[in-house]
Parts: sequence; C-alpha cells; structure tokens
Amino acid sequence: MDNVKNYIVTNGVSLESVGVNNYALSKTSALHLLDILAEQKVAVLGGDVYISKNNQLSLTYDNWYSDKDSSESDESFCIRSIAETEKYIKNYSNTDAFFAFTLDQ
Repeated sequence: MDNVKNYIVTNGVSLESVGVNNYALSKTSALHLLDILAEQKVAVLGGDVYISKNNQLSLTYDNWYSDKDSSESDESFCIRSIAETEKYIKNYSNTDAFFAFTLDQ
C-alpha cells in the first residue's frame, strides 16, 4: 500500500485548498494508478471528479462507486472495482478532469 500512497502523493494535486484531505490525479495518472492497484490487489470503493479552473481544482459533483456483493470474493471485487473505475475514467468526457480515489484499505 505504500507504493500506492507514494504514487498518489508524488503524481497528484493536493485537495487541501478545497478542504479535502486527499489528492486528485490527471486522467493519465489515474489510469496508471489502476495498474498499481491491480498489482497490489487494492480495490477502488469509488471517487470524485474535480476540474481545474484558474489553476484551482473544484468539485464537479460527479462521482463513481463500487459496492462489494455479499457473495463476491475480495479478489473478484478488486478486479471488478478496478474495471468499473477504468471504464468511468476513460469515458469521462472532460479532458481537464482530475480524479480523487477512495480505496479499500
């Protein structure tokens, strides 16, 4: 999990200026993070989308989430949650979007 946190902090933009204790990643960095999450077997619970305006990130109120099914294994949920996140990010139309993740720890 340390690799994941290091990647997010190194490649992300702090959201402290908008009162959130998290980092947001560009589309390219967010998609790369998914590869790291798959390797580390870390599920994505969901996330929020931010847009850069005047060098400031602001919340779009767009978001996604994945819930674990009661009969689903941890590994299956991890794979599905990453696939759902990848689809959401790839299909998000605004190229200036940044994505903040909520991860299963």
